[in-house]
Amino acid sequence: MSRLTARQRGVLLAAAAATALTFFDQTATTAALHDVQRDLHASVSELQWIMGAYLLALAALVPAAGRLADMYGRRRLFLVGVALFGVASLACAAAPSIELLIALRAVQGMGGALVVPLALANVAVVVPQERRGWAIGVLATGGSTFLSLGPLLGGAIVDAGGWRWVFAIGVPIAALSLWAGGRWMEESRAPRRPPLDATGLLLLAAGLGAIVVGLLQMEAWGVAAAPTLAALGAGAALLVAFAVVEHRAAEPVVAVRLLRIPAVGGFLIALLAGQFAVTALTVELMLYLQRTLGYGALVAGLLFLPTVVATPLLSPTAGRLADRARGRLLVSGGLLAAAAALLWIALLAGERSVWLLLPAFALFGLSRPFVFTPSSTGPVTALPPREHGVAAALVTEAYQLGAVLGIAVAGGLVATTAGVAGFQIAIAVAGGLCLAAALATRMLLPSER
Repeated sequence: MSRLTARQRGVLLAAAAATALTFFDQTATTAALHDVQRDLHASVSELQWIMGAYLLALAALVPAAGRLADMYGRRRLFLVGVALFGVASLACAAAPSIELLIALRAVQGMGGALVVPLALANVAVVVPQERRGWAIGVLATGGSTFLSLGPLLGGAIVDAGGWRWVFAIGVPIAALSLWAGGRWMEESRAPRRPPLDATGLLLLAAGLGAIVVGLLQMEAWGVAAAPTLAALGAGAALLVAFAVVEHRAAEPVVAVRLLRIPAVGGFLIALLAGQFAVTALTVELMLYLQRTLGYGALVAGLLFLPTVVATPLLSPTAGRLADRARGRLLVSGGLLAAAAALLWIALLAGERSVWLLLPAFALFGLSRPFVFTPSSTGPVTALPPREHGVAAALVTEAYQLGAVLGIAVAGGLVATTAGVAGFQIAIAVAGGLCLAAALATRMLLPSER
């Protein structure tokens, strides 16, 4: 197997640094929320917006990243995304108000929406076929590792220097990625440039935005208030219109037609439910550990570690098992384990004893690789090679939709319910969704070979 050239290593360095930064930021920020609330006098719903604005921008813009790169160049848009993320990170670190911090988090999400898919695209262009799988594995492993360690490392940073350093630490990493990308990446575009489905993209962004606004503003507006119901209704209508437009579009931004294939639909349901649960648990559990149980950010990160540490350790094993079968037993079993863990946490959280919850944390952590690893590759292997790119885009969007809905639904429930009960209800809803997804995957996915 040939060694990578200096240029290929430089491109991989730029892509890996930027990918690690964006994934780290998604979870490390949760360790800072309690201190942000105290320093900027934020309400519970405003805390949820710190995560929601970032995830909403990612979910709305990731589908367009590939098309925009075909039009303007993969190197150029990758560097724009890294620069946008780095500048927004610096501004977040200096934000004087919660309103400005939320707006800057949305800008970070825009940068991340360019970085994540285009890091992979630039590596795939420059690395030879015989080393491409290894290089993509480096990106995936680095991203999942920093995603998993985000709460722990974020907690250490918060305890050592304050919440602003969680954002500031991303600036030198972004600078490293910009330097390496600017030096070693070369411009590339697809030979064919399909048009951007602007109508579909706007409907998706508007629909998700309206639903997130309705859910996260329930505390301020009221659960059954007219503005809340109007926002949720408008969001639902816009997403229905999005599905209709995408079904008819010649070059859709999201290929919803593939959802009619049972295997594809089953794996995507698993991804959406799993990521919904992961995001809801990550944000709300870190707040519960700090705000309700009174632990510091670092200790909260250590207590949270069992929910994530199994992902980088067991993902290769889950992948090998998925290669030998179709994944139905792994995915449905993983979702059942996740549902059991979440319902355990919801039931015993009212006891206010973390020791009663630690076994459930470990069970949830063990379930994650058996849900996400087969479900991430399943839609690709279920389709012919000409559809692999479209399938990969669906996988990415299922992740992002699950994340943004997880923070919005859980955040709305916590914000509108007093005391620990809000946390318990939010986690129970996530557990119920995983249970429903387990039943759906059992019906939709093909039987084992």
